[in-house]
Amino acid sequence: MNYALAQQTQVPANPPTQTSQTQGQAGGFSSLVFIVVIIIMMWVLIYRPQRKAQKEQKAREESLKKGDRVITTAGIHGTILHVDTRTVTVQISDSSNVKFEKSSIIHVISEKESEGKKENK
Repeated sequence: MNYALAQQTQVPANPPTQTSQTQGQAGGFSSLVFIVVIIIMMWVLIYRPQRKAQKEQKAREESLKKGDRVITTAGIHGTILHVDTRTVTVQISDSSNVKFEKSSIIHVISEKESEGKKENK
């Protein structure tokens, strides 16, 4: 009988201490730091380059003027004949004029680029 009573009143082998509680709190802090680092990395790798590309596209749209040689998103090459607030009219050949949204112009061919292509021919 004394043996059964001794088993019931026995103290657990590893009682919880303050150190195990502080380790749990420190683990929560390190996971919070990890999450913050991941968010910063996502911002640097995804959001910033996308925003930079949007600024470049907006600057390109604002700089379009009559006579510019351009390439559209569809790969069509032509010369701008008329610029409106949202659209441009592009001459593709002597008898073909097409109206495009400014956002569909992906590249303005500079004079240096067009001269370099003429020299290669």
